[in-house]
Amino acid sequence: TIAGHSRYLWSAEIYQQANHYGRYLTHGSIQVTGPAGGGKGGYSQEGWDWCHIPGTTAAVLPMEKMKANVLNVDDKSGYEEMLLSDEWFAGGVTHKGQSGAFAMKLHEHDKYNGSLRARKSFFTFENRVICLGSDIENSLEGAPVHTTLLQHYTGGFEMSASYVSEDRKIIRNNLWDVYFIKDGNVRYSHELQHSLHEETDAPTEGIFEKAYIDHGDVITDGRYEYMVLMSNKDNYKMLLDTLAIEAYAENLPYRVIRHDRSVHGVEDLPSGTRAYAVFEKDRVDSLVTDCSPAMLMYTTDGKTMTLSVSNPDLALYEGPSDEVYDENGKRKERSVYSRSWIDNPCGETTVTLTIDGVWAIADRNGCNVRADYRQGATTLTFRSTEARTEEIKLKKTRL
Repeated sequence: TIAGHSRYLWSAEIYQQANHYGRYLTHGSIQVTGPAGGGKGGYSQEGWDWCHIPGTTAAVLPMEKMKANVLNVDDKSGYEEMLLSDEWFAGGVTHKGQSGAFAMKLHEHDKYNGSLRARKSFFTFENRVICLGSDIENSLEGAPVHTTLLQHYTGGFEMSASYVSEDRKIIRNNLWDVYFIKDGNVRYSHELQHSLHEETDAPTEGIFEKAYIDHGDVITDGRYEYMVLMSNKDNYKMLLDTLAIEAYAENLPYRVIRHDRSVHGVEDLPSGTRAYAVFEKDRVDSLVTDCSPAMLMYTTDGKTMTLSVSNPDLALYEGPSDEVYDENGKRKERSVYSRSWIDNPCGETTVTLTIDGVWAIADRNGCNVRADYRQGATTLTFRSTEARTEEIKLKKTRL
């Protein structure tokens, strides 16, 4: 499960009686459950470090300072905290019913750390997840920003299930999932953690293994790259063999095509599928020569193509964010229920992309899409709503 938030979907739902420390729940979190070895995914509240929710990029604070300041901000709501971002880009796309991608522009609310920003993407193929981050910013001194790889309850210091390479760039956790870190300063620990209960604030403790990428505190251009290989019945025995894991790491089954402010993109080598988070209108690769902000995946043999796109904008309202600012230019806390758009239906959105060559639509699959041809290129315009995936089949041809 991968989770983010936006200007429409709140980052966490916090009350006086619940989830006191959950402000980072959707800072680009990824939860892996159902491990091959059984268990419940490594989560235990006793000792859980709320600053290190797996997948998230967040500033690390003392646990006492993580407690939410739950207020009754207007007559539309009760005592609750449901903070929104001012960014609309958070959503996903699926491809051929077999793979998918999710991305978000992270901007924490000014109530806490409005200086934190990041562009995060996750690309899923079979039992593999490739995770990219760029443009990480933070100006909160003394609060280092970490991108958490894993946090798993072990219950003891026996390390028979875990493996950490000497350079900490390969980590197999006690649930048999393996993390291959290509870019980032990795920290790993297996120790007794002290925390606070999310409802009562009572002290808790538990033995966990934890790994994260340390970006430092005051940063302007942080980034990371790693892949998660999840255990299953087919690879379970291989994951027990550390030599096999190290050999696998020499030829990981993907390549990064773009990893910058405008576009995150990868190619899955076994399937040949390319997947992109297009944050800003830009050229994507040698085939997709222009694309509006979108989530995009395609597979092609040069003659046919399966193309999947989505516009992650739920479009509950148009224009800039409806945030209200104080005299210092900081966003004020306002309830979700006070927003004028709260009951609006999703508006229509478009995705426009240009493909090199002349491609005819072979199967619309119910999509509202138009093809235009000019100077040996094909421009496709999709009209959609609700951030749905639109998937079509194309055939290369001549007019």
